[in-house]
Parts: sequence; C-alpha cells; structure tokens
Amino acid sequence: MAASPDNILILGLAKTGSTGLYNNVKAALAAAGHDYYCLFEPTRPDQLDSIHRYAPTLPLLTKVMIAREPHLRLRYDLFPRRMTLLRDPRDMIVSFLLVRPFIRADVPWEQVEPFVEAIRAKERDPASSSVQDLHRLADDLGLASYRLERVVEFMEWQESPDRPPRRVHGALRGLHRRTPGRAERVPGLDVDKSAAASPWLAHILRSGESGDWRHWFTEEDVTAYRPYVTDYMKRFEYPDDWVLADDPVISSETASGYIEGKYRSRRRQQAQRRNGLTLDAGAPAQRDHMEHLAEDGHSQAMYRLAKAAVGGTDEPDRAFRLAHRAAVQGHRPAMRLLADLYRRGHGVEADERQAEFWASVGNGHERPRGGLRRLLGRR
Repeated sequence: MAASPDNILILGLAKTGSTGLYNNVKAALAAAGHDYYCLFEPTRPDQLDSIHRYAPTLPLLTKVMIAREPHLRLRYDLFPRRMTLLRDPRDMIVSFLLVRPFIRADVPWEQVEPFVEAIRAKERDPASSSVQDLHRLADDLGLASYRLERVVEFMEWQESPDRPPRRVHGALRGLHRRTPGRAERVPGLDVDKSAAASPWLAHILRSGESGDWRHWFTEEDVTAYRPYVTDYMKRFEYPDDWVLADDPVISSETASGYIEGKYRSRRRQQAQRRNGLTLDAGAPAQRDHMEHLAEDGHSQAMYRLAKAAVGGTDEPDRAFRLAHRAAVQGHRPAMRLLADLYRRGHGVEADERQAEFWASVGNGHERPRGGLRRLLGRR
C-alpha cells in the first residue's frame, strides 16, 4: 500500500501544547483548501487501521498521545510528516496538578472543593505550600492519579534519538518561538498560531505560557523535582536555571478559576458521552457541538449528522461525505448507510459493487473480490 505523501502525525506528551499544534495545523490545512481527514486522539488501533485500509488515498491528520502510542501500533511509514512538541517539564508538573480535578468523570464537587480552596490559598501566598504538597493533597482526596515516575518514562521516550518523530520546540502560543534547538515549520503551510480551538477542546488550554513554574515552585520543589527532569532538560538544551520569581504571582484565572470553570464544562461533556449523542434539529447548540466533534473524527457524530443530512435539506454530497468518513473508521451503521447511498446514488454516482461491498462489511461479512480493492484505492 502506498502512503499519501501528505499524512501528518502529531505525537503529544500530555500538557505540552500538542492539542494547540493539532488545531493550528488543522486550521492551516483548511485555509489552504486541503480536504483532510482529521482524527483527534484515537484510542483504539482499529480506528487508524480502518482508515489506512479503506481510505488510503485520503490525507490524514491525527494527534496521538504518547501514552497510547504502543497500544495503537502506529504505522510510521504511512506518516511522512511527524512532529512532537517539547515543553519545560517544570511547567508540565504545574499543569498536571491543575487538571487532576476534572480528568475523571465520577469525582463530585465536594471532593474537589478542598483542593480548590488549597489552590486559592496558594494564590494568596505562593510560598504557603509547595507543588508537592498540593499533589499529595490531590492524592489524599482521590483525584485522578499522578505518578511523576510514569511521566518521566514518557519524557525518556521523547529523549530517545531513534524514535521516528521530528521534534518541534516551543510553547502553545509560540510554536516557533526561540527555544533550544531549531523549531520546525510545516512545509507549504501558513500556520496561524492564534487559530481558535474547537469548543469541545477548549478545556485543554490553560495559560499557554512558559515559565509559570517559577511562581508556583518553592525551594522544596526545586530539591524534589530537579533530579527527575535534569536529563530531559539537558537532552533538549533547556538552561539549568532554577531561580524562582522574586515576587511570585499566581492568577486565579489560570488556577482556581480555571479549575472551577473547566470542571463544570468537562462534567457536561463526559455526561454527554455516557448518555450517547443525540441529535435534535431544533437545538442548534447541540447540533453545533456534534459538528465540532465530527470535524475531529468522532465517528458517531459523523454518522448522526449524515443520517440527518439524508432526510433533511442539506446537500446530498454532505450526507455522503459524512457517512463515508464515519464508515472508513470502521463504524458499522455508517457502513450500511454508505451502502444505501451508493445503491440510491445519493450524493454520489450509483455503484452497485460499492454498495455490495459496504453492505457486506457493515454486516461483518467482508469478502473483497475482483476490483473492489482497486475501487477502494488499494494497490
């Protein structure tokens, strides 16, 4: 199988700004008129396997968390463009602290509130508690787990010189700002670093700044964390500078206020996931939410929107496009819908062989025959 020369893979260590990079590249591709299949953080290997199998000529942009990389069995040969972001590990330690309250869906506010109060106390007097103390409090309250040793393992993964991705240095608001090493641009793309994120991803961005750790860390933190991150900092030429802010200031907007607001919005999103996606044509906000999910490769959202487009006033080719993109990710109901569209010639030229193929696959009985492989663009 020949790879599209334009497939782009972004590998992200959590809290490094890789979601911002994904969003900026996605916006740049759209502005340049490129029709990409965008898939945000796949969690199962079959998602990528299916896209490579059923739509090998459709250019793909995907962002993958490094923690999931071994499980996903990535085919690096199918991604000529590969990037990963680096971030000062001390800023990552602070960011990990502040996202712990809303990672898990089953944590009630009563469990989070004492943590928020401790963050407020830190805002009033940054020297009153260490970042270590706050992580220990989060552990005691049963918030999402944070194991520094595990994070260090992923950092070592990035350090390895024989890993496939090229590395992009910089913080979220400065993909190409001056940092140790050379910042790479995406060839042929005018990347807008200020592109707005999809609303459903808005909870991920906190401050987008670097160096915030100087206001959060205490001397106790410097002693504790320095041995863990020294190799990473040396490998990527971060200065061995551990001077703390003379007059530390912690803004509630990026600390306690951030936690409170994002906890509520994240809980709403997770409730929607548990209850399943519904589509109410009379509820524009709900439809807008599904549109944004579909833009980032959510197969169920694409399928629901495709069904609505078939029976509504949308253009027929929109129904076909959505159904096709959900189907090639392995979504069986979308495969059956796609078969029907091929059979009826709805949004696409009628093709009985394609209809037969997608109906067979959608029912779990794929038997590629004759020219079906060529019809799918496979060699």
